Amino acid sequence: MTFKKLCTGYGMRRLDVLKRITSRDDWMKLWPKARHSYPFVWGDCWKAVAEFGVKDYAAELGFYLDILGMKVNATWPDHAMIMSPEGDYTFTIYRAKRTATELNLQFMIGNIQQAVAKLKRRGVTVVQDLNADWGEQNPMRTFKLKSPSGMVITLWGMVKQGRKIAK
Repeated sequence: MTFKKLCTGYGMRRLDVLKRITSRDDWMKLWPKARHSYPFVWGDCWKAVAEFGVKDYAAELGFYLDILGMKVNATWPDHAMIMSPEGDYTFTIYRAKRTATELNLQFMIGNIQQAVAKLKRRGVTVVQDLNADWGEQNPMRTFKLKSPSGMVITLWGMVKQGRKIAK
């Protein structure tokens, strides 16, 4: 069996289980344990980085640092490691002639309504306004914005039950 077929089998097993899960209890009972344990020990400097190329490096650098208020861990004239203010999340952008159109970023945040209001005041391009994707009764909300190079960024966050979405 090839490695790809092995991984496909693992993935198909999980997709099949999803068909039977209808509650958090089901998830806890039915979701398979990983075949292998996590093999990594994090280093001292940063934990993980997603790296992607951008066409307009200067605009992206200004967007992430000055519009979103993120920090730089390291930077060069054509490459920057960007992180959340607490250093919990890190990614790298670099100047590229071609960019990946299917890559998206997602952030789970604790203040989604306040963050959305601030970002709108800062002039971000809204792809999807703050939305209750799973109905008003579910506290999860999403908001999608676009970076200058077209990268879709989805913000996820919870609101208190019963609160309407502020438009």
